[in-house]
Amino acid sequence: MPLRLLFLLIIMLAGLSCAKRPTTNASNASKSASSPVLSEIQRSQVQFYFFEGTAAKSIGQWDKAEQGFMRALSIDPTNATCAYEAARMALQSGDARRALEHSRKAVALNPLNPWFLKLLAQLEQSNALNQEAIKTLKYLTTLGEEHALEAWENMGMIHLQLQEYPKALQCYQEIEKIVGPQAEILEQKKTLYVLMNRKELAVKEMQRLIALYPDELSYKLSLVQMHSEWGQYAQALSLIEEALRGNGPGNLPKLYLAASELHYALRQPEDAEKRFIDALETKGLDSEELLQGMFRMLERQGENQASREAWLRRALKAYPQVSLLYALLGESLMKQDRGQDAAEQYRMALSLPSVSVEYVIWQQYQSCLLNLQLMDSLEAVSRRAIDLYPSQGANYFFLGISLQQNRKEDEAATTLRSGLTYLADQPELEAQFHIMLGDIEHRRANHAESDRCYGKALRLQPDNSLVLNNFAYYLSLRRENLDSALAMSLRATLEEPSNASYQDTYAWVLFQMGRYEQALAPIQKALQNSPTDNATLLEHYGDILFRLNRKEEAKTQWLKASESDPNNAALQDRVLHGLPLQP
Repeated sequence: MPLRLLFLLIIMLAGLSCAKRPTTNASNASKSASSPVLSEIQRSQVQFYFFEGTAAKSIGQWDKAEQGFMRALSIDPTNATCAYEAARMALQSGDARRALEHSRKAVALNPLNPWFLKLLAQLEQSNALNQEAIKTLKYLTTLGEEHALEAWENMGMIHLQLQEYPKALQCYQEIEKIVGPQAEILEQKKTLYVLMNRKELAVKEMQRLIALYPDELSYKLSLVQMHSEWGQYAQALSLIEEALRGNGPGNLPKLYLAASELHYALRQPEDAEKRFIDALETKGLDSEELLQGMFRMLERQGENQASREAWLRRALKAYPQVSLLYALLGESLMKQDRGQDAAEQYRMALSLPSVSVEYVIWQQYQSCLLNLQLMDSLEAVSRRAIDLYPSQGANYFFLGISLQQNRKEDEAATTLRSGLTYLADQPELEAQFHIMLGDIEHRRANHAESDRCYGKALRLQPDNSLVLNNFAYYLSLRRENLDSALAMSLRATLEEPSNASYQDTYAWVLFQMGRYEQALAPIQKALQNSPTDNATLLEHYGDILFRLNRKEEAKTQWLKASESDPNNAALQDRVLHGLPLQP
């Protein structure tokens, strides 16, 4: 015999013939006046399917649970509890529309059950039936104060979402009638009055809030902010001054800072600076408040670095534990060409407990050391930075530069290749890695690899004139891919037409291609743009003239080059013997 049928017979034999349906925690099961009379077998079947649905619900089998409740409902179509439970299970399954159908059935069968009504309102909202949800919630407010409070809250939220601010306000007024004036209600009413552009009434709500909680500074500051946003700076400042007279020392720094901002808004810079100094000297600001105020103060100093420095030193005297103040001071000193002083500020910032130091300070310090060409220090600092922040690609960049400059090219190449792993979405920095690797491989005469590196850099930065020029020049020295070299060199000269080095490269590529007449104009332009007599440019000019059979003029240029580079044996040989025959 099937287990399910056996269970049904056991229930029947046990005499489970009660006249009432089972109840849930949500509500008592009820029947309408016209409820059909069920046979004893039918009542047992309802019991069985209801228990089956409840068991499935307890283990999270929502679809099976819904089926159980719906089977019970098909036998007893007046069982509101079964319809309610089926709605809950459909909602758990993610089908809000089907859940709404079941929920409507439950409420139709028992319109006085508040739990049924709450679920119906929720489902009406889920199905974007906001006006129907409002009607349901409004009806729910008639079923007792306990349910009315939640109903008014939900109605207020719906009206707010629909931007029906006056109706939302009515809801919060009803809530206040039930629970009295509470902070959340008054703040919400204030917000609604602001949205309705009823400024006076918004202020009154905040004044009520302040009267209820006179020791809560945040409400006073909120009212100050309201006046400030409306351009009513004098009223805002009056509130701050009043608060300064009535608050303890713990709140003074925040109030002084707010007063400083308001004095600036009122074009009273001397009073503003005095209040800002008061805020610093009372030493009660947290780091975020301090830095926000400091950023605004520095912004007002413009590019007056001496003034910025003075304010930062004053702040550091009061807050020596805030690492970003040292970094800001270091930045100002760098702009004053005081790199050594800047480096000291960065060093002091990094001497603070690591939890208070932001990574950007490490990056600024490394940049400062690079600017000062302190490669030993840069190498040491970059190694520490990698230990602390191993996934920051910039650390590998700075270490790679320092190793390269310190003639540790093998380690530099390894470091740069390791750093490439951490450069997601940083194309400019990635291009610099490939450029440095290209330079290293070029010096190693590993030309195939250097060409690949420069090619990768150009794919990331196709208009990088330095890479275009250098890559073209190295190809010309090897007399390889000269057409490509010429195209890159031309692009570089178009990017920077007055760059003497780029004009020289363009001339030299043409020279290597045997196009001597065309090479003459760019080499002459290079010499015109060069601020001093450059031995390489003069040598190249002489070579071009020699190939044009203007040998005396060539000799003159080589002699001038020798004066700039007297130890160049190749130049001396050119003066004596000219260029070898063309290959």
